[in-house]
Amino acid sequence: MATLLAGEFGWRNAVLMIGIQSLILGLVFWRLFPDSNFFKPQKTDYHLKMKQMKRLIRDSYMLRLYFIAALLMGTFVSVYNYMTFRLESEPFSLSHVFIAFIFLMYTFGVLGTMITSRLSARFEKKYILKGSIFFLLAGLVLLLSENIYIVVFGLGLFTLCFFAAHTMASQMTALHAKEGKSSATSIYWLFYYFGSSFLGSGTGYLLHSTSWNVFIGVLISVIMIAFALTIEHKSLKTE
Repeated sequence: MATLLAGEFGWRNAVLMIGIQSLILGLVFWRLFPDSNFFKPQKTDYHLKMKQMKRLIRDSYMLRLYFIAALLMGTFVSVYNYMTFRLESEPFSLSHVFIAFIFLMYTFGVLGTMITSRLSARFEKKYILKGSIFFLLAGLVLLLSENIYIVVFGLGLFTLCFFAAHTMASQMTALHAKEGKSSATSIYWLFYYFGSSFLGSGTGYLLHSTSWNVFIGVLISVIMIAFALTIEHKSLKTE
């Protein structure tokens, strides 16, 4: 919707409409959603929290998952930030109306989460994470194509596998942290959004100064690093 609005009325009006929509949804949530049934507020022991976080940062298993989260999210945001410019240019030259529907690919994220949930009941989590990152890499490679159908398929595969990998990595983080799960999860999200911010913006400068193929090549290298982080002599596994 935002892309369609931006094409017709300018990006400022599109941002305004997003703001109004978010305000309405926030009011609906505030007025209609019930209070928590089992949440009991407790005083936070900040000394304990800092102790937990220091322990988690020193845990090589957790640190690998945190960096995987950062690299995956940074790559995902990079692709969706700049895919529009790729599709507007040669050889595709698509209008904003068609490009807007590309973002419906996010719906594949729901499938990725569902598939991961089912597979985790049958296979070890470390293999699901590795497989998700491997096929995410395959989807990324397909984005080098100049055939629009291959690009759309590649984007769908990339999106599905990103959400699958993210779901599995976040689960592994929570399961490994037997104590201080909230601290472990908060650090995970911190790395996740650091990746979004730094890679998501930094790769834009790269694309501007080079080409789409170089841009994708760098993202492929980033995902290869993420895949390498799943491999160690003890292997990533959930206890």
